Amino acid sequence: MLMVLQTTADPDWLAAARSWLAARPALETAAGIVALLAVAWLANFVARRYLVRLVERLTAKSAIDWDNVVAHHGVFRRLAHLIPLAIVYYGIDLVPNVSPGVTNTIENIAMVLMVWTLMRSADGLLNAVGQIYDGLAIAKDRPIRVFLQLFKIFMYELGAIMIVAIAIGQSHHVLLCVFGAMT
Repeated sequence: MLMVLQTTADPDWLAAARSWLAARPALETAAGIVALLAVAWLANFVARRYLVRLVERLTAKSAIDWDNVVAHHGVFRRLAHLIPLAIVYYGIDLVPNVSPGVTNTIENIAMVLMVWTLMRSADGLLNAVGQIYDGLAIAKDRPIRVFLQLFKIFMYELGAIMIVAIAIGQSHHVLLCVFGAMT
């Protein structure tokens, strides 16, 4: 408690705080996790509040119409979720005293969420492509809605295979070979 009061007077307070935390490994780990989550939350806030709004304003001011459709389908908002997930994925290694099993589990959860976020972003992008194509004159003679839906099915199946592969700790190539051998 006295150390907290002395932080303003002592120019070397950060080193003293680190040594104090090093003597208490559980508290050091908790502080590291709280710091990691705070950085991820701040990055999410900045990405969604400022970066996505900036991109959406730029797309609204551009003379091109397709970027407005992409923004309308939420592609940029969904992609913004990758930033805090990447921070958690790469930052968990910096948290002290975390066991390798817990680190691996958190990295796997973050990776699964990143794959899911990419799939949802690609889904929004395909919806935007469909809407842009429907606005063209050629769309009446040659619709592509079926092809987009087939591509979505393929994309979600591939994403599900990747998610399962991450969850069980195997390569997605092994799962594809197993599925190929079962047919």
